[in-house]
Amino acid sequence: MPRVKLLINKEERPIGLKKEELRLSWLYPPEEAAFQQRAYRIFAASSPGALREDKALFYDSGICRSKENLNIPFTLNKAPSPERALYLRLLLCDEKGVWQDAGTSRFVMAPERFEAAWIWSKEKTGPNQITAFRRRFFLPEAPSEAYFYVSAHNHFELKLNGKRLGGFASPVPSHPGKNKLYTAYDAAPYLKQGENLLEADVLYLGGSGQNYVNGSPGFFLEGFVRTGNACIRIKSSEDWLCAGSTAYQNGMPFQQKRRISPVISYDARLTEEQIEWQKARAVPAPCPPEAFRRQMVPEGAAEYAIIPRLIRQEEGLAVFDAGSVISGRVRLQLREKAGRELRIRYSENLDENGRVGHNVANEKSAHYYDLYTAAGRGEECFAPPFTYKAFRYYEITGQEKRLRPEDAAAEVMHTALRERGSFFCSRPLLNRIFSACMQTQKNNALGQLTDCPHREQAQYLADADLQAESLLYFFDAAPMAEKVLGDFADAQFEDGTFPFVFPGNYEQEEFSLKIPEWDLHYGTLLEKLFFLTGDLRYLERYFPAFRAMLAHYLALRDPETGLPEKSQDWHISDWPYPETDHSGRFLSAQNIKIYKDLLLAAKMAERLGRNDEARRYWREAAAYKRALREVLFDPETRLFADSSGSSQKTTGINALALENGLFAAEEIPQVLRFLSTAPFTS
Repeated sequence: MPRVKLLINKEERPIGLKKEELRLSWLYPPEEAAFQQRAYRIFAASSPGALREDKALFYDSGICRSKENLNIPFTLNKAPSPERALYLRLLLCDEKGVWQDAGTSRFVMAPERFEAAWIWSKEKTGPNQITAFRRRFFLPEAPSEAYFYVSAHNHFELKLNGKRLGGFASPVPSHPGKNKLYTAYDAAPYLKQGENLLEADVLYLGGSGQNYVNGSPGFFLEGFVRTGNACIRIKSSEDWLCAGSTAYQNGMPFQQKRRISPVISYDARLTEEQIEWQKARAVPAPCPPEAFRRQMVPEGAAEYAIIPRLIRQEEGLAVFDAGSVISGRVRLQLREKAGRELRIRYSENLDENGRVGHNVANEKSAHYYDLYTAAGRGEECFAPPFTYKAFRYYEITGQEKRLRPEDAAAEVMHTALRERGSFFCSRPLLNRIFSACMQTQKNNALGQLTDCPHREQAQYLADADLQAESLLYFFDAAPMAEKVLGDFADAQFEDGTFPFVFPGNYEQEEFSLKIPEWDLHYGTLLEKLFFLTGDLRYLERYFPAFRAMLAHYLALRDPETGLPEKSQDWHISDWPYPETDHSGRFLSAQNIKIYKDLLLAAKMAERLGRNDEARRYWREAAAYKRALREVLFDPETRLFADSSGSSQKTTGINALALENGLFAAEEIPQVLRFLSTAPFTS
């Protein structure tokens, strides 16, 4: 009988689940591929002992005669205590009718309701403010179990008794009014008998930038600690100590013109005793209770550290090369006199003088750096918190002593996606290309799927969709792909369209763009996520948003041609340098993508059992295909024009048409000759 891998909501030993969302999957090891499952039985109880003795059961599925092993729903028959884990046991029956244990696991349910307050400083808040919170509490004995739930707007760093609890850049960006996220932790290993200290530093961005929603600043923590037979509840409240002015300098400039991440300036001379502490104030919660949800995307983490190559050093200057572009930060080890200010500047390139360039990708920036003022108390360490940088080269200035490469390691950091696939062959070049692709994918997993890790760090639908294959085949990243769909569903306009990026501050004129072709990637991303997981719940959740978007474009159809005309929005067939001719009334790229979405909508409706709706989409797709060929297909060249009335035929447009079945069988040889001989344009 195999010992299977148990996943509860696709996680091992998760914390903070909601009762209405419980699903169990079990994965067989490769050596048990021949095992014939005939039935299963699932138990959940309050302790391993109760599980073995079938006592105090929270769930018993009974005997289920089924070969299914993925996403099996189960519902607890009562609410457990939030400070205690539940234990799960799986029995499997083989083809001979023999029942045996297949595995056990544990999970923790979130409380039915939270009681902690959102809190903030009483001081006036502006962009790029870092506020500190402190709370001491006493435990009569070391806890047997303890679970903490933490959130902030925008990001927090948390220590418990001097040890870091949690990952990097948490929580990830979302729409705070519709889907504010919290992270959940097993805090028992960090707690002790006697006095305990919680320390939190929180960054509020508030600069109307491109890749987050301004919202309002705040910090939230609620902990459930079990000591003996008692539960001690730790809640953020107005009794907590708070400081709006700390060793971090508030109001520092943003590093990019798109106002994404601030310069971090830390003065290590300022001690905790010198900070002016006051009581916190309660602030309104950013969302209603039902919209306060656990973060499913893994937190950010350091994957490894690079000891860089020192390429230049002179008095007060050291220039380093990490060897390739990474996302992350620099960890600086130093011994300097008190008051010595060191600056770490980042870039992808060096300037003509061999110094680090003053730019973020292709945009100039005088502020892509961080600052540290030494305390002068022996060995010191500085690793800028809260946000990601992207760079290959970095220089450190202001130091009195010479730096060694190991004193300035580059930490490769990103969302901690677990790798699930790999590639290796006998050709070194292909292996290097694959390695570069995987590093690029990691560089752009920064709590959201970004288009680039430095200039924008923004989540676009098209960019996320085009990453989906590498993301989902090589990483355990379904929650990250789902987050894209959820973010854009939260941001969807009343007319069914989406902002060009989200999270973001769409009300800002510079970010108030719409890209129709990018909207149309919502359905293809949803289809890929469903195809890779087989989880029908993704279609149930996000098909309504997809359908509303598609309905918007179908409603714009010209009555004569049956195709929507080009709008005043930003139409781009490809990026960064599209060569497609957009001069005509009807655009091929947009309309081929609408046709593809009609096909996807028909298939999704069928899977959801909406057969009448599916038949309507099939009919509309057939009519749309005829309209495409009548308006945009050139019978002489047997190719699709870039737009109506255009004589230009690009390879990108015709590859898209071929992919979506818009050519007759006898036309395909001509298309293939064109695609294989013409210069690539899109």
